[in-house]
Amino acid sequence: MSSKATVFQQHARGIAGVRPAGEAALCRRCAEDPFVLSLVPENPPWDVPHRLLASVQFLILGGEAADYRVEPDPWSAFLDILHAHEDRVVDFVRRGPIQTNEVQRCFALLPLFLTVARTTGRPLDLLELGVSGGLNLFWDRYRYRYREGTWGDRDAGLALTGEEAAPVPGALLTEEVRVVRRRGIDLEPVDAAADAGFRLLASFFGADARRVDRLTRAVSAMGDERPELLRGYYLDLLPGLLADAATLSS
Repeated sequence: MSSKATVFQQHARGIAGVRPAGEAALCRRCAEDPFVLSLVPENPPWDVPHRLLASVQFLILGGEAADYRVEPDPWSAFLDILHAHEDRVVDFVRRGPIQTNEVQRCFALLPLFLTVARTTGRPLDLLELGVSGGLNLFWDRYRYRYREGTWGDRDAGLALTGEEAAPVPGALLTEEVRVVRRRGIDLEPVDAAADAGFRLLASFFGADARRVDRLTRAVSAMGDERPELLRGYYLDLLPGLLADAATLSS
């Protein structure tokens, strides 16, 4: 089996039972189709299947292609989209970086932020690496539900819950936090509140309506505020930003 086919087979195994039904089967079909494999580079990185599916979803969300999933023969409809938009798909797959902003991860991060706030007794100056659209920088705008209690504004438009390997202490959930700055570094930062940026982020969620709904609610939670998103390589920018953060906290 070629490396191109292998990367699609591996992706199919990785998303089985996690992503919407049919996506894994689609990837397995891709692994066997010469035309699909011709669209991806030699020795493709692990994320190429993710990019290919997102490229098609990007076209669907923009009204440039019909949703192949609702067609009588989804596979043929999927191939038709690839043939009709071959150049754009190739460009997306080979040069477009993955851009996802899954705020569900904030459910695991919140106890860490609360612990830092309790330990230091200081407001938080946030700096995220690989920030994408910066929605995780607004974690304090969301509502959280844990076994031992809740945290956040009762009227928050986005409420997050999940599984806990160990219960988050209820006493920790009484901690109040003040965020003084929200910054992030990314090679290709995205304006999640702009139509084009939202479409790009949503394209990587495919037909997963729950994740798209979280994305929509997270964008709404930003209101009129925007994080400071810096374009560049974090190893180049991080030293100066940390020095600046030290000055702010002194």
